[in-house]
Amino acid sequence: MELSSEFIEAQGLSAEQVTAITGFGSETIATLKQEWDTKANDNAEKIIGGAITHFQTENKIEVPRNQGEKYGDYMKRAAGVMLQAKADELAALKDEYTNKVKGFTGGADLKAQIETLTKEKDTLLQKYADFDTISEKAQKYDSTAKELSSAKIQIAFGNIKPKFPDNVNKYEADAKWAIFKNDVLDKFTIELVDGKAVAVDKENPHNIKQLDDLLAADAQITELAKGRQQPGTGVTVDGDMVTYKGVPFEVPEKATTKEVSILIKDYLAKKGVDSTNPNYANEFAKLNKAILKRETATA
Repeated sequence: MELSSEFIEAQGLSAEQVTAITGFGSETIATLKQEWDTKANDNAEKIIGGAITHFQTENKIEVPRNQGEKYGDYMKRAAGVMLQAKADELAALKDEYTNKVKGFTGGADLKAQIETLTKEKDTLLQKYADFDTISEKAQKYDSTAKELSSAKIQIAFGNIKPKFPDNVNKYEADAKWAIFKNDVLDKFTIELVDGKAVAVDKENPHNIKQLDDLLAADAQITELAKGRQQPGTGVTVDGDMVTYKGVPFEVPEKATTKEVSILIKDYLAKKGVDSTNPNYANEFAKLNKAILKRETATA
């Protein structure tokens, strides 16, 4: 440490004093500088070490830091290890599915479908997958799922549909069967449990009914399944006559399902729509459903 001539003159220092002070100051400053540099390096090491430890914990990797390695150099090396690990994981997953496909002994068509789905899965795993392609495939999957759901419903109802006797009008039977199906599907979701169709309440999933039990509880289908004598026209029932919404004729308040069917058939016959008319089933179903709702015209 050099002293200025002005400082030496102002303090009246001798040459020996100047030499002593200069030597002491230089040694002191060098010592302090060394201490400061050491502490700064220690603090920097602690900060870098803490950052690297946090990075290792967050990413669940074990990549030790080399002695004296700079933070940027370490991050570059650790990132390379991580990417390689991911690449190895994807390669292992691909090999696993490839081996499963090779070992499959099913029919050729089904095997081809599995290979196709595997290729599509690999495509989805790519980091830069094309969004439009994925969206298009998702729509196809959704369409397939809907078709499978529809097929499941058709099979479930087809398995329980009764064979109506020959003396039951086909159009009337079709109409009442359609009403039964729609009423069930409005309230329940159809599922297959142990190969048997069950109806799961949409509002209360814990309420599960056997589909054939719901059929047995339907009075109109049960009556048709028994068969009946073709009645004559006209219905006479005790009780008040009621006009329901959507029904252009009065209905006895206590009319049975059989008597309601007769009234509907008579009404349609007067309109020129007999049981051989292709519109008979739709017209019958519409009137029958309106009567079952029991909504009076004045309500």
